[in-house]
Amino acid sequence: MKHRLKLLSLLLILLSVSFIACDDDDDDKELSVDSELIIGEWKVEKLSTKMTITNGDSKESYTSISEPVATMVFNEDGSGVSYNTVEEEVNEVAFEWSVEAQNLRIDFETEGGGGNPGGNMPGPGSEFSFTMDDMTAIPALPLEVTKINDEIMNAQYLSNYANSPVKIEMIIELSRVNSIN
Repeated sequence: MKHRLKLLSLLLILLSVSFIACDDDDDDKELSVDSELIIGEWKVEKLSTKMTITNGDSKESYTSISEPVATMVFNEDGSGVSYNTVEEEVNEVAFEWSVEAQNLRIDFETEGGGGNPGGNMPGPGSEFSFTMDDMTAIPALPLEVTKINDEIMNAQYLSNYANSPVKIEMIIELSRVNSIN
C-alpha cells in the first residue's frame, strides 16, 4: 500500500511538473497544424497510455488502452467541450485550446471534473487504467499532433525527464464527426 501511494504521489508530481515545463526543441519538426483543421467535433477512437517506472536496474511497464464513448468539440473561438459517457452518464468538461506549430494545448476546467490525473495506479493484483475522465482531470495537456487531415487527428504526449523514474506516453486517436462553420 505504501509503495502504491508513493507511486501515485510520484506520478501526480511528475504530471504537474511536466505540464508546466516547456521544451523549445521543436525547430526540426516539419508538421505545422492549421487551427482551422482542428475546429469541429471529434470522436475519441482510442486512448493509449503507457507508464514505465525505473527503479535501479529494474523497469516495470503498465499499459492502458481504452476505446471511450467520448467526443471533443473544438470551437472557433478557442473554447471546447469534452463529452465522455460512462455507464450512461455523460461527463461534460469545458476546455480552452490553442495551437502553435504542431503543438495542441488543451486547458481543461478541472473543477468538478470526475477523473484522477494519475489514472488508477497499478499495485499488487490490480491493473493500470487511464480513462478519458482521468485525461480531462489534467489541468493543462500539451499534445504534439502527429497526424491531422479532414478525417482523423492523432496526438501524443511524452514525458521523459532525465531525473524522473517515471516515463509516460499517451496517444489519443480521433475521427471527425463534423465541422463547425
